[in-house]
Amino acid sequence: MPTFKSGRSVLASVLLTGSTWATAQAQTVDAEFDAQWGLAAIGAQYALERGITGAGVRVGVVDGIFQTTHPEFDGRIDPFEYNPNNLGPDAHGTHVAGIIGAGRNGVGMEGVAPGVSLAPIWAFAADNDLAVAYLDAVSAGIKIFNNSWGLSNEVDVSTLTQADAISRIGAPLIEALHSTLQSGAVQVWAAGNAGLASPDLYAGLPYLFPEMVPGWIVVTAVGKNNEAIGLNQCGVTASFCIAAPGDDIYSTVPNSTYGLMTGTSMAAPHVTGAVALAKEMFPNAHGSDLAALVLRTATDIGDPGIDPVFGWGLLNVGNLVSVLDPDNDPEDGDDNGALFVNANYARFAAVDTLITTLWNRSAQRIAGSTGSAPTTTVAQAMASSQAVPAMALGGPPPRDDIDTTVMLTNGRGPAIWAQGLGAYARIDGSPRASASLGGVIGGYDFIDNGTVSAGIAIAFTSTNLDTRGAGDDSSSQGWHGFAYATWVDNGWFVDGVIGGNRFDNSYKRTTIGGTSGTVLGNAGITGHSSNDTSGFAARLTGGKVYQWGTGTVAPYAFVTFLHQRTGGSAEFGADIFSLAINATRLDQVEGGVGVRAQAGGTTWGIFNITPSVDLGYGRLGGDVSLPVGFELLGNELSANAADIGRNVFRVGAQLDVLRFDELAGGFIAYDGRFQENAQNNTFSGGAFIRF
Repeated sequence: MPTFKSGRSVLASVLLTGSTWATAQAQTVDAEFDAQWGLAAIGAQYALERGITGAGVRVGVVDGIFQTTHPEFDGRIDPFEYNPNNLGPDAHGTHVAGIIGAGRNGVGMEGVAPGVSLAPIWAFAADNDLAVAYLDAVSAGIKIFNNSWGLSNEVDVSTLTQADAISRIGAPLIEALHSTLQSGAVQVWAAGNAGLASPDLYAGLPYLFPEMVPGWIVVTAVGKNNEAIGLNQCGVTASFCIAAPGDDIYSTVPNSTYGLMTGTSMAAPHVTGAVALAKEMFPNAHGSDLAALVLRTATDIGDPGIDPVFGWGLLNVGNLVSVLDPDNDPEDGDDNGALFVNANYARFAAVDTLITTLWNRSAQRIAGSTGSAPTTTVAQAMASSQAVPAMALGGPPPRDDIDTTVMLTNGRGPAIWAQGLGAYARIDGSPRASASLGGVIGGYDFIDNGTVSAGIAIAFTSTNLDTRGAGDDSSSQGWHGFAYATWVDNGWFVDGVIGGNRFDNSYKRTTIGGTSGTVLGNAGITGHSSNDTSGFAARLTGGKVYQWGTGTVAPYAFVTFLHQRTGGSAEFGADIFSLAINATRLDQVEGGVGVRAQAGGTTWGIFNITPSVDLGYGRLGGDVSLPVGFELLGNELSANAADIGRNVFRVGAQLDVLRFDELAGGFIAYDGRFQENAQNNTFSGGAFIRF
């Protein structure tokens, strides 16, 4: 016959005299929490810190009928009740109910989920009647059940068959239990107290009926040092078994008081309370997912991995609630959406680098078109004193095939150009990341007549991002196409760039919130996903070039628009923690002013060497926080970057080397973009030939 799964018990009438009850009433909330040692052992305080109490979650206490009038349950008795014989308060059921959900009222003790509502369900009716009670409870909306009861003469489930189970329990009850699981319920069962290597028949049913595993949790008990205390172990049910505190647990008993009990009956309600917390966190999750989440966030104790004594390990509410943390703080090890936020920043940085590169080329042409560069012919340069040092160093003599009347300000004709890029970017705050970029960009200037220049360019970039302190990374391979044009007249200029981008992205998450110290975490669980990004970019710049000695100064104003749309993706390899990443559309607009100064340059042989600097300030609008939405167990969550800042400071320096006939040239350059918590540093160099 069925019986309770508790061992020794000491009722509160023995433990608490009138004077100690008065003292308990005066205790602080902290003392209330500390009164039940199991709460700290499972990290229940981390749920309270986040305001997660199980509020709104309904739990069926399948046991003896608990004292529904106990002050610890005030206002939280569920309307559903199965008590066909109108039975009075039972010590065992009351004790179990208190571990699950005693209130946080400053008195006595509190439960793992002090906000739940509790439904009394008499466990010891005829099996067929109990089967109906389970089904009725599910129909009424109850999807979590605590079962701290089983056979009075416990039998190791591994020694039985399906026929034995049907004979001893009855097919209707087994079918009803299976039906509750299919409907999304979670069944939590105490393993038993006979010191068996595996649970008894009731608790171990899914061993005989594997289709019942999803949503079923078996619970064994540990003492204050996480040691086994001689009760039934996980054994053959290890893959769906967990350990929780079960020795000398302080909880509610009848007569509105408190007492100590020991047994797997006391361990199971710790887990049931945790399931209720998970249900509040993920209200749309199926019961099988909630059960899996509780199991997989347990701290691995005993032999490494899932073991026959403790199963997945010790219940860990701290890990459980941390799966909702979207940040990437290395101190807490949480990382859900941070990687994808950082990847957004890296892609924007890559496109901004290319736009800046094209502006640098235009700025050099604009300055040259206003007479800032020397107007010396090649023959004059070779004959001048400036050419002597170069000749002494082996500079080339005048060539007959060079048109010595070509001036730097003449019409230039078509040109083919190419340059390499290397950049380092980082985003500070939390989440934090660094990215390295390598690439090449090249183009064709098909018009360059001194007043109007225009061309097209294509580029390839490869960006690798590392989320610092987390070991997560992503990579993006990008292809880009641009068209550009510049108009110059009497020093006034307008420059425009427009283009499209496409990235192929891949992501790897190795630091996954909720897995610290767990079986999966210790094994190195990794989530993989991929998606693609398409977008376009444009920059419009206008200003005027002023002659300043032999050089120029060009103040300007600019506006840049960047758009990216990243497709959704489904992560794999992260087990129950796998994310579904939503498609994301991001737009950024930057408007600002700047000034570019270019020196007159010096000659070296037939080359002119010209340094320039560029300083700018912009104000960034649009999606500065780079939000990413994602789904975990049916919950829509989001992550955002730290406040990287809307003020953008830009600095650039470039050294151009150009033949006087402009048939060839090259440059090296640095460009930096600085925000409050982000920066992008680019080094580039390239060359062109003209025909």
